[in-house]
Amino acid sequence: VDPGISVRRIALTTIALWTIFLLVRQGNYTHLMRLTRLVLVGFLIANYVAALGFPAFGVHQFDTQEDAGLIGAWRGVLMHKNHVGSVSAFTVVAFVFDARRIKPALRAAIIIAAFFCLYKSMSKTSMGILLFALVCGWIYIRYNPAYRILLIPVFGIVGSILYYLSIIYSEAIAAPFSDPQGFTGRVHIWRTAMRSVADHPWFGVGYGGFWNSGDHSPLYDYANDWVSLIGSAHSGYIDLMLQLGIPGTILVVFAAVVWPLIKLLASQQIARGSGALLLAWLLFCAGHNFTETSLFYRDEIVQVFLSLTLALIWKETAPFVSSSRPGPVSASSPPAPESGVPRLR
Repeated sequence: VDPGISVRRIALTTIALWTIFLLVRQGNYTHLMRLTRLVLVGFLIANYVAALGFPAFGVHQFDTQEDAGLIGAWRGVLMHKNHVGSVSAFTVVAFVFDARRIKPALRAAIIIAAFFCLYKSMSKTSMGILLFALVCGWIYIRYNPAYRILLIPVFGIVGSILYYLSIIYSEAIAAPFSDPQGFTGRVHIWRTAMRSVADHPWFGVGYGGFWNSGDHSPLYDYANDWVSLIGSAHSGYIDLMLQLGIPGTILVVFAAVVWPLIKLLASQQIARGSGALLLAWLLFCAGHNFTETSLFYRDEIVQVFLSLTLALIWKETAPFVSSSRPGPVSASSPPAPESGVPRLR
């Protein structure tokens, strides 16, 4: 529709992805996680300072341009409750799993503070997906690969069945959410978006070419009400289908969710704590996109953490490479015995 807009958006998405993968490739898992935790705690503190010290700035106030359901939700320094909710959820996961080196009292205090910040953000999506991700992370630690490779998919399938049942009985369930004046009027948005998908199932309308893409946007062919004023479908998967078509969406989901999940569940070499943390982050990002848009969505916060998670999974499950916790090597150390496996330098 507008090549200039689409090129800028795909360029930003590519730069964000490429930068994160380069950082992880050059870094060490332990150091990267220490840095990530410091950044998360920094945002947690900043969000508390903004919400408690400067509520006119850090808490959603009444605004005729925004939904009434946002009033009172913490937005901290991230300017929206959903961003505060997702960052708080990432913080909880980062300190629940693979954090034994942190003093228990400090670790518990950060987890409680992050949970409370998540609660005050009123981000229901992040709350629900976080619980699911934590359970799956616990399963990953508790069971060996032979069992977890079955249990976690089964758990996910059960969740998917419940999700699809909610679609089958959508009329009864969607009644409270279909009010155009309500924040959760996603059902109407999804119906509008799926009409475009039905008309462009193979290639979509082009990356970045549906929402906020100028006066000639195809959005106006399907909506002339309040939906024409919003900026996303509130579902990362639907947004991908809008832009890339169904085949493109399948490719993205396989590359960014399915294949990394298979690698994690089947890996025999990754430490259980690290695997649980990365699994929980991956599932949170995947689940978050059911009702919010972040999947391959430029530099959105959840997409940034998905990129970090994918890069760390690639690094930690790479064959014959143990870059996460290297042991000391001296110049006088004897050479490794010949075992048929090439020695990596």
